[in-house]
Amino acid sequence: MGKSLQIQLFEHIFRQYPRRSDAVSEIASILNLSKDSTYRRVRGETLLTSEGLMNLALRFKISLDSLIYQNHDVVLFQYRPMTKPIKNFDEYLKDIFYDMKRLHHTPKHRLFYASSDIPIFLFLSIPELTSIKMYIWGRMIWNFDYLKEYAFDFDVLPPSTQILAKEVAKHYYQIPSTDIWSINILDNTLNQIDHLINIGGFKDLNDAIIICEKLLELVNTMKYMAEKGKKGNNKANIDASDIDFELYHNEIAHTNNTVLASSEEGKVIFTSYDNPNFLRSTDQKFGENTEIWFNKVIAQSSSISVNTERKRQWFFNVLDSKVTTLQKRIKLMIEEQQIPIFL
Repeated sequence: MGKSLQIQLFEHIFRQYPRRSDAVSEIASILNLSKDSTYRRVRGETLLTSEGLMNLALRFKISLDSLIYQNHDVVLFQYRPMTKPIKNFDEYLKDIFYDMKRLHHTPKHRLFYASSDIPIFLFLSIPELTSIKMYIWGRMIWNFDYLKEYAFDFDVLPPSTQILAKEVAKHYYQIPSTDIWSINILDNTLNQIDHLINIGGFKDLNDAIIICEKLLELVNTMKYMAEKGKKGNNKANIDASDIDFELYHNEIAHTNNTVLASSEEGKVIFTSYDNPNFLRSTDQKFGENTEIWFNKVIAQSSSISVNTERKRQWFFNVLDSKVTTLQKRIKLMIEEQQIPIFL
């Protein structure tokens, strides 16, 4: 006979704390019990009430269904925008910040990232790129009313958002990663910028040139990380020279953005849905299956990290060329005064 629902719930709660005694103190407070009474429930000597189970599950964000159905073909996901739509930039970043901070401070952590777009964490280390991505998402995905009449400039984000973005990036750079990218990884961002230009979405088209310069800076940073096999962004003052970074090139396994956060605590899966929104699952069976999928894709991919200079040079030259082509077109538009009107 397997472990009871109660025992499984406590095991999941204990994984969230470095010390078991801290978890017991918090559980006792939530259930309004003495330490002795709490320990009897932890050991399974006394059953929790249905209300107690519910309160603990809600407080620690643990799905009871995922514990009940763990040996079935049922996978449960969380989708925050369904119950609480994104209303400002900080709301979106705070969820990512807490997940990254928790992963960073959990032993044996690692990120596996298969992406059709540049990982958001890399954008967040460069303020200008943070600004343009957040503006595009806020206007076109989250439909912030005030952005409908607001052409882009670099003051679009409040200081609090830039500070939070940098903190998210810092945690990312301290976590070892294995990434799988295609040669089209920049296309979505470049198409978004191109669309914004065509609808007159820039207050000053010279800002689009600056964004291209920052994209080239990011491409150089990514190339350096791949070459060294280590993370870090010196221009953003983020030192991660001892943190592993493995990069693979794959043109066959087309996928949406899929992230597996693995640690001693367990596995968490994020997959984009109405990008940049995402589905989140802590189902461990699904996590194990996702890890198997990553291993299969990696086996069919080409490494462009460390000792693969020729392949790596080709890959990043293509990315560089794509940005440069857009940058040249923008400069020509400015020279010929072909500047679209804001729509």
